[in-house]
Formats: sequence, structure tokens, C-alpha cells
Amino acid sequence: AAKEVEFLNTYVTQGYAGIAISPISEEASLEPLRNAAKSGLAISLSNSNLGSEDWMIACYTSDNYQLGNLTGLAAKKYIEENLDGKAKIGILQYKSLLAEQSGQRYQGFVDALKDMEGVEIVADQDAWMQDKAITVAGDMLTSNPDIDILWAANEGGTVGAAMAIKNAGLAGKVVAFGTDASEQTIDLLQSEDNILQAVTGQDPYNIGIKTMKALIASLEGSFDQKGETIIVPGVVLTRENPEEVEEFKQDLMEKMAD
Repeated sequence: AAKEVEFLNTYVTQGYAGIAISPISEEASLEPLRNAAKSGLAISLSNSNLGSEDWMIACYTSDNYQLGNLTGLAAKKYIEENLDGKAKIGILQYKSLLAEQSGQRYQGFVDALKDMEGVEIVADQDAWMQDKAITVAGDMLTSNPDIDILWAANEGGTVGAAMAIKNAGLAGKVVAFGTDASEQTIDLLQSEDNILQAVTGQDPYNIGIKTMKALIASLEGSFDQKGETIIVPGVVLTRENPEEVEEFKQDLMEKMAD
């Protein structure tokens, strides 16, 4: 947050016309962004739901609650169809990195399962980087040998959870669900080990494109959605729909190649 304020002050001092930015926090970043806007800096936002703010050009973002909720609904379906409605779940978050986003995804996930009396969350820890997540998830599985499902709130946690299950020799006994779609998570969805069952992916490419286009259009005087937060829908990718997974992967690879 301190570095973000430093950059904003620098851009204002150096006379920049505007910036496209993904704020570090919906709370801590708000006042510094407002001050920068008052000083004449045009600001277009991404990946942060601030509602309607008249000082910003616009904000393009995913609905983090929805991302978690859609993954939770996929997990609910799996539990009903494969576990007789009963499951013990371990969770990997990233609260100490981005508390608001992690919390929204977590709440969406658990709300999807709240009416299932046979479902219990037995562990909940922070681990958002892949290597750390492998260790934390591995320890979680050792400490709670009755875990049926691991869910992770971000990409690194998702990859780490799936790899921890495989490393523990629990493929076929424990499954993973995750959030964020990337080449690596898609490969895990397509793996024959049958560990990762579903992820809910954002559309970061279009979020970034739209954020920058809004900034340019505003500076050119041709943007008419000023002050609005626009939700860019995510997508649910499941092992049950391999064609959709492959289509998403091919589209992702084309965009990354650009």
C-alpha cells in the first residue's frame, strides 16, 4: 500500500495524464486514489469492486464472491453425486495477501455448501504460492486424514493442493477444487489422475483490455460510463465438460501468444 501511494504521488508530480491500475486494497487504496484523481490524474481501475465512484473513469472486475460461489456449487454437485452428501473439506486462502478478495471468494464457496448438514470445514489456512501450498496442503492432509476435498481460493493454492494430494498418494480418495484458470490448472483438469475436478476462471485478458481502452477513451473525451463498476463474468471449467476446458485453453494460449 505504501509503494502504491508513492507511485501515485510520482505520477501526479510528473504530470501523467492518467493510469490504469489494479489497486492493492478496496479499503486502503481508496483515499490515495481519490486524492490522485483530485490532483488531475485520470484513473481507470481493474480487479477491485469499489461500486460507483465519481472520481474514477470506470472499474472492470470479476465478482470474487461469484467466483467462489460457482466453485462451491460444483463441489456441492460432486459431494451429492459421489459422497452421499457428506464431506470434510480443507481450505487454502490468501487472506494475508489480499484479505478482501480472499474473503469474498471464501464466503461465496462456503455459502454454496451451507445447507449441506453433512459437510464440515476441518482446516482453513493461508497458502497462495504453489510451493508453500504443497507443503501446507500436505500437512493438512496428514493432520486430517479424513479430508475428502481441498478447495483453494487462487491459482497457486489450487496447483499446490492438487500436487499435495498426488504426492500423498491420495488420488482417487481426495479431490481438489480451485479458483483461477491458467494453463497449469487446465492441464491439471485434463490430467488422468482425476484429482482437480473444477475451477472457476476469471477473464483477466478482457479485464485488462477494457480497463486500458476506457482510460484512452476518457482522455480522448469519448467514454460514457464514467464512475461505474462493470463486472466481467467468469467461467466454470469442470472435468465433466472436457470440450469446454479445451476450448478455454486454446483461447488462453492464443491470447498469451499475442
